[in-house]
Amino acid sequence: MLSSQSPVVKIVFVIFLAAGISTLCDANHVYTGTLSYTDPVLFGQAWWVFPNFLLAFSIMAIIYHLIPAVFAKQLKEHVSFTVGTAPAFLDTTVVFTLCYLLSGFAQNDPNLLALILYLSFAIRLLASYERGFILFAALLMALGGSFVEGTLSVLGQMQYAQPQIYHVPLWLGALYMNGAFCLRESFRYFVYSRPAPIKD
Repeated sequence: MLSSQSPVVKIVFVIFLAAGISTLCDANHVYTGTLSYTDPVLFGQAWWVFPNFLLAFSIMAIIYHLIPAVFAKQLKEHVSFTVGTAPAFLDTTVVFTLCYLLSGFAQNDPNLLALILYLSFAIRLLASYERGFILFAALLMALGGSFVEGTLSVLGQMQYAQPQIYHVPLWLGALYMNGAFCLRESFRYFVYSRPAPIKD
């Protein structure tokens, strides 16, 4: 069982799981005409899509683990780095997947889609815990992800149908930001074993 494996094995499992889900959702972007690849190989996607997601989530995992060390004073309870629950993991995974799918089917109105996704993140942030941490992680993911995808477009590897800023749509950053909740609960459920602190 996964619970008996080492932390490294668990982290690798989470990275592959996240990359797999994202690759399937990316195929929906191709199907709906949200984006296109210059040299498609399978289902309209380039060969490097899945490896690219693996690299992206590996970097996110490294950053995720560095944040508490850098911001130890700000993160007093570190609940984000304690054991999580299956319902929380499933909830955030389903919401992220729905956001991803929506970004494909609703991409013809990019401004409205951006409003919906950013508003969704704001509401979820207000209802969340350790909001400073998740906001910081979400912003890093949004800026990094948008920059990488924009650069891939500059290099001629892919193209969004409705680019708005640096060759990507405005809603892309919000999609990454909503993914931050899923990333946190994935690590909490599959990787961490330290119980959350008990409040008085």
